[in-house]
Amino acid sequence: MRKKTFTMMLTIASAFMFTNAVYAQWTTTGTVIRPTDTTRTVSIGTAGSGNASLYVEKKSGTSILGVRSLSGGATLYLDKSAASSNTILGYRTAGIAKWQTGMFANENYSLKNFTTGTLPMVVTSNDYVGIGNATTPAYTLHVEGKVISPTYYTLYSHSNYVGNSDIRGVSGNSVCNPGYGIGVEGSGGYMGVYGSASGSTYTGGAFGVYGYASGTAGTRYGVYGAASNSGGVAWAGYFSGNTYTAQLMVNTTTGANGYVASIGGKLIAEEVRVALKANWPDYVFADDYKLMSISELEKSIQTNKHLPGIPSACEVEENGLHLGDMQTKMVEKLEEAHLYIIQLQKQIDELKAQVTSIKK
Repeated sequence: MRKKTFTMMLTIASAFMFTNAVYAQWTTTGTVIRPTDTTRTVSIGTAGSGNASLYVEKKSGTSILGVRSLSGGATLYLDKSAASSNTILGYRTAGIAKWQTGMFANENYSLKNFTTGTLPMVVTSNDYVGIGNATTPAYTLHVEGKVISPTYYTLYSHSNYVGNSDIRGVSGNSVCNPGYGIGVEGSGGYMGVYGSASGSTYTGGAFGVYGYASGTAGTRYGVYGAASNSGGVAWAGYFSGNTYTAQLMVNTTTGANGYVASIGGKLIAEEVRVALKANWPDYVFADDYKLMSISELEKSIQTNKHLPGIPSACEVEENGLHLGDMQTKMVEKLEEAHLYIIQLQKQIDELKAQVTSIKK
């Protein structure tokens, strides 16, 4: 009986000593419970790590570390002691580091590719975002292609939407004070901006580049082109296909009222064709055409100092010359001249016959 009692007392004492030894590793200070020896690792799961203050490992399946609040928000802090220190959340595969995210020796947030040592994304403390090779972004969004391994597109946008709405692949809007703001700016060694439209089976118009400008004052340009070249030809605008314009002005910004084309300078062409709406003056040779007599013609010329139906020098100087109309009038006068020649030839033939008759 005494032996059983002694054994029981020894067991209770051992358990008490073990419990005290276990609980002696933790210290309670206010609402905080921490290990008594702060140099050791708190391990949860199947293994420990001397490199971590808290190590969690699951023997099999998906490893999960959850932070949850049953009321209110849930926050997990990574707090560094100084701006020059690192605050990093790392990602590994089978113990091999792959990615890291956090603040690397500065106050900028970065996503780091541990394999290559590059920073594919950087967010600065003043809310600038750098993508690609833009490790020190200078704009709200700064994208630079990789120098080591460039891709065909530095920035690529693709819409998978299928429907009847005008979805924008890229939209740029910069409306500052009136007279300021550039929506989209492009610069390239070959093309600054490239536009292409695939109309497919659509029966309406498809626009490779569409420009529109509006306002209530000043001058507006739907599309504006300028070019310079110190060693060759420069084209401000070049169109290899059909070109339509409501009103064309060449070397002038003032179009003639009532005309679709105005040229401020000389024009040279290998061929000019004028499509006339009026009748060509073959009517001169009609039997009922009233030809002015020679005396009437002489009187008109003496009075007006120009042919009948032909504008005077003053009129041409003031109003210019209508090419098609003038060509019609010139042919009319040429045909009338031939009728006068025929009349004169008949008179000559008649006089010659009379002279011959007198000689006989």
